[in-house]
Amino acid sequence: MVTDVKILLLRFFQILFFSALLLAPALAKSIPVLGLHDIVLSPLPAYRQAYDSDYELADLRFLLESLIGRGYTFITPAQYLLCASGKACPAKPLMLSFDDGYEGLYRQVLPLLEELKAHTGQQVQVVLFVIPGLFGADLGGLRYLNCQELKIGAERGYFRVESHSQTHPKLTELNDLALTNQLSTAQAEIKACLGDQQAGEFLAYPYGASDQRVEEASRKFYQAAFRYDNKISDLGANTDLYRLSRLQVHGKLSPKEILRHLP
Repeated sequence: MVTDVKILLLRFFQILFFSALLLAPALAKSIPVLGLHDIVLSPLPAYRQAYDSDYELADLRFLLESLIGRGYTFITPAQYLLCASGKACPAKPLMLSFDDGYEGLYRQVLPLLEELKAHTGQQVQVVLFVIPGLFGADLGGLRYLNCQELKIGAERGYFRVESHSQTHPKLTELNDLALTNQLSTAQAEIKACLGDQQAGEFLAYPYGASDQRVEEASRKFYQAAFRYDNKISDLGANTDLYRLSRLQVHGKLSPKEILRHLP
């Protein structure tokens, strides 16, 4: 009799345990965040010199098609925070980000994203960490998006526009006043450009450089901040939202190598 009661109690608690697992909010243990820069055609136009951070359009196409085929869902920084807090999260989330806001994002990436949607039905939204002080600039053939180009990509639902500081200095080398100006001015200009108060709420540190002072200053303006450390952040109650990890993608890293590093 006692044994039967113990068995019934054990089964009862087993049911409670597995029911709790099924009903618990989906929490991703880790979310890969890829960081790229300009996307270029091969061969490069005559006015444009090559940079190590350049990534070829053909390689990006292969990477995106592979990620879609493997069931990844492309998320924004705001969705990243939802996942980190244990709220609704896709089964295989991934954030694809581009730093600086180069011309290739409008000329090459936007048409590719539209083509992928037409062929796969999946709308890939990418995150642009931009430099408002360089909107529309041409620095020796290195061309930056202007505000109108950013708005077009955002209004079509493909670009999520966030901050990479006002002029891309090493924030760790600035005094407090200059640091505050870099963070606040960039955010204000992004919001004004897009006419969207939800834009510019997240930061990617220029050069991936941060320290405690920079991170504390960033908390006054941004909901979270990303750095380059070539890791994938483990999410949980102790996650530091101002030291979130990104994997840096450069031209010497093939799509297959990237895919091997992903969960």
